[in-house]
Amino acid sequence: MTKKTFKVFAENLNYFLKKKGWTQSDLSRASGVSNAYLSDILRGKGNPSIDRVELIAKGLQAPSSLFLLPTTRFKYIVNAHFENLDGVGTDRSFKMSMDDFITLANRHMVMANNVRNKTELSEADA
Repeated sequence: MTKKTFKVFAENLNYFLKKKGWTQSDLSRASGVSNAYLSDILRGKGNPSIDRVELIAKGLQAPSSLFLLPTTRFKYIVNAHFENLDGVGTDRSFKMSMDDFITLANRHMVMANNVRNKTELSEADA
């Protein structure tokens, strides 16, 4: 993993844990990855293997590819997902698979971009 990719992974992982309301210890229990190793990752140290990334993602019940998205897109998807869960319980578990949610969020982003582009074209014509 390149330094830039690792930095994105660490930032996204920290953000996801906060949104889910989990601690590093919660993630360690769910993923089987040691607290010490997670601490290094969350502080931007080290370089996790693909196997570790998969274990962490599996512990969070999310696809590993999600954590490698650019941070802006990642936050959009995660925020939309957790906003969709408000009021459904304190465990913050997913009602639909994260893969399905990402597909839905990507469609929404495309539609929003299309509307924005049409608006900009209309304003340019005026």
